[in-house]
Amino acid sequence: MSAQLRVNRTRSTTTKVRHTTAKEVPKKFLTKVHAGITAAAKKWNVQLHPSLDLSGIFKYEGYNSTRFGNRAIEPKTKNNYEGVIRQFWRFCVLKGEYESLLPLLSPRPNGSPAVNVQRLDEFLRFKRLTKDMDLYMSDSVTICKDVLGNQMTVEGSWKAPKNALIFRAGVHDLHLDCNHVAEYEEPVQVNIAVRLLEWEHHGRTYSRLDSV
Repeated sequence: MSAQLRVNRTRSTTTKVRHTTAKEVPKKFLTKVHAGITAAAKKWNVQLHPSLDLSGIFKYEGYNSTRFGNRAIEPKTKNNYEGVIRQFWRFCVLKGEYESLLPLLSPRPNGSPAVNVQRLDEFLRFKRLTKDMDLYMSDSVTICKDVLGNQMTVEGSWKAPKNALIFRAGVHDLHLDCNHVAEYEEPVQVNIAVRLLEWEHHGRTYSRLDSV
């Protein structure tokens, strides 16, 4: 068998899966969350509140959310934040990114790390780019995989630019409450979301959201 045939056979057996964060993720992903969050908390030496549900289901708080601290945020804005953060939570569950779930918990463990900025980048690619194209990591070369090892494709359901803006603002306010804003404000607010929106406003079409 030639080297070319061996390469083609390898490619043909690669599994690509369509994922969505618009609804709850399959149970096979949820069953990994309890152990994943527990291990992440141990790594960061943070204490999980006894009342936390670690089943993998996002605790949606809506208009009365306390996830963003005691700052003066309108209830409607809180509800909007909860909606986009819930989808990011599901994306992290699919990816097996359990450390980034710690700051999303409510109540949040004191000393939780900031959200992984690469996951934020990948999530925006997942939601905003063309449906069913390969989902690439920030290097624009490596295809993202879920926690089960399947290659991921773009969901592409956030057609309106406002969704990225709401997500950007929600992550910003979340990190303000975590005292992580100095580390993450620039990558999240400028390099990812705003750059994407600038491209859209100029009427350009890109197959990938390239890193800045």
